[in-house]
Amino acid sequence: MTTNRILLIADASELNRATFAEIFARDYEIMEVAEITELFHAIHKHIENIAAVILGGMPAVEQSVECLQQMSQQGWTESMPFLLSAQQNVDYLVNSALSAGAADVISRPFKPAIVRRRVSNCIDLFQRRLHPDQSSDLFLQQIDQLKSNQSLVIDVLSTTIEFRDYDPGRHIQRMSLIVRMLLEQIMLTCPDYGLTDIEIEQITVASAMHDIGKITLPDSLLMKPGKLTSEEYNLMKQHTIRGDQIIRSLLNGQDNAILNYASDIARHHHEKWDGHGYPDGLYGEENTIWAQVVALADVYDALTGRRVYKAPFSHDEAIQLIQSGECGVFNPLLLDCFQQISNQLKEQLERQAANQENLATRHKVNASQLTDRTLRLLELEREKYRVLSELSSDIIFDYDCISDTIEYSDRYREIFGGETRQVGVHGQLLASRHIQPDDWAILQQKMDALSPEEPFFKMEVRLLTAKNHLEWYEIYVKAFYDPDDMITPLSYLGKMTSIDDLKREMSHWKRQAYTDSLTGLYNRQAVQNMVEPLLYEGNQMGILFIDIDEFKQINDTRGHLFGDKVLKHIGTQIRKKLRATDIVGRIGGDEFLVILRDVPSKELVARKAGELCNIFRSLMPDDGPGYQISGSVGIALFPHDGSEYDILLKKADKALYYAKNHGKDTFAFFEPEMMDESIPSVLSEVDAPTEEENSDSTCS
Repeated sequence: MTTNRILLIADASELNRATFAEIFARDYEIMEVAEITELFHAIHKHIENIAAVILGGMPAVEQSVECLQQMSQQGWTESMPFLLSAQQNVDYLVNSALSAGAADVISRPFKPAIVRRRVSNCIDLFQRRLHPDQSSDLFLQQIDQLKSNQSLVIDVLSTTIEFRDYDPGRHIQRMSLIVRMLLEQIMLTCPDYGLTDIEIEQITVASAMHDIGKITLPDSLLMKPGKLTSEEYNLMKQHTIRGDQIIRSLLNGQDNAILNYASDIARHHHEKWDGHGYPDGLYGEENTIWAQVVALADVYDALTGRRVYKAPFSHDEAIQLIQSGECGVFNPLLLDCFQQISNQLKEQLERQAANQENLATRHKVNASQLTDRTLRLLELEREKYRVLSELSSDIIFDYDCISDTIEYSDRYREIFGGETRQVGVHGQLLASRHIQPDDWAILQQKMDALSPEEPFFKMEVRLLTAKNHLEWYEIYVKAFYDPDDMITPLSYLGKMTSIDDLKREMSHWKRQAYTDSLTGLYNRQAVQNMVEPLLYEGNQMGILFIDIDEFKQINDTRGHLFGDKVLKHIGTQIRKKLRATDIVGRIGGDEFLVILRDVPSKELVARKAGELCNIFRSLMPDDGPGYQISGSVGIALFPHDGSEYDILLKKADKALYYAKNHGKDTFAFFEPEMMDESIPSVLSEVDAPTEEENSDSTCS
């Protein structure tokens, strides 16, 4: 089947085009266009040679969908795959894009390997549909590919261990070569074992999983540079049993030759010919020949490879150590076979290492040829990002989970005095010296609660600046996840915006709304808002309603300016007589309300009411000899006299006017019979009376 070689990348963003070009440069001839007219022209001219079209923003993704519809009308979406490239959150575009003829939708951010595979799959599908006569050959190719994939899956599982242990990837490749060569030599010189080519292939594939059980061991054990303690060694030996259990769970009762070999090898590749191995202490031929082969190959590779606890031995040194029995006792026939292939094995391993090095070098060369352009574009994007952050008053930050590094924009240094790049922050977006403990705990909770479904949050925090000022900031954080699993967080991007001025302004207006402008005490609404929640706590309180006696006469004889002076003086003196936890407010012209919180007895309330009356008996400062004033106090008790704020206030009001009708300059506690008397009410002066209030009191 002939595959067209041009990959057409259509995107208004040069950085997006460069990214895709770098991913596919080794597989296809790349053609780039930046405008819709260029796209149509390129397809017209190269339609016979285009393998696929990756369509990005032209200039916007929505316009790309419209472009797809035009491609479909031309019939082009039936002859080549069109893949739409868009940002991560584009679910609303997927259906319309597929309906318009897109073969697939690639959402960013993405992993190059995944994108390469998805594009390849789309191209293969279209080629199969366009060339059905070649389907038989393709089927055979797919069978071979399935076999290769099975081996690849096993390699992936095995290499997972190597990344946690040592020399990732290459250990598996070396082991496979050593095992295969040993088995082939045994088949030639020891026919009694009855090995076949198919069995050698299956055993070689299975050998890659010999250490799969190490996935259950802690990194501290696998990476320990020194000698293991007896407890650590016993834990290390458990990887053979756990590996066997893992592979048997994969079998799930089915018969699979490779996994059967792998299970036996995982359990028994540390057994010795003399019975001194583990975990089962097998002796001689009690252990299978394939497990013996893997055991020998593992020892040789451990000797010649670099480990955290040792430098590598040479090939000849490793052979000598194995033959002398210093690495355990092995089957004599197996040692003979190993000796026979020794020179050939050395050559093959050296050739394998050279090929890997050449491949790595070639990839580096290819990458360097493409990276100059990509780096230039990325550097341009970074410069734009830096300039924008400097123009903003916000502090921008970017936390990299992999390197445990956080970078702030330059404004961070100006405000907080720290380095803009900090390493080893242990997942903390803010140092503890900046953030208050309560806010820090909430911030960590919000960080822990982030998920791919809810990847962002914002909150308000108090931060300590370099000048030791506590200032309010709003923090916005968004998490970015690994597109492979959408579970692992890769980074957190966010900003800190100063809201200190706004908070201060809001606090000012809140004080204005809740404060009496003349006395500076709470106003009536503020007192009610503060008291009502306290009623649910159930603690005893005294509600003291206070009124200046004959205040109208003061205003009439001395003037309103003097009256205001009296109100401010009384408010100040009342505040001085109260605890910090008590509440005092001015709720009307000359009416004050005091809430004594958590009072243990009626006697204590009476003593405090007497002290407040004494305030009035003192001379009011004046330009002359002073001015004598007096005041009356009515008292209701919570919860004795009621459980609702309005009821308690009304009963304190009744008690106040009872005190006024009995001589003034005194205080009185509410008694039930007061409700039956026709007593005037301050509340009737402050609020418009209801019918019920008019029936009980008279407007004064």
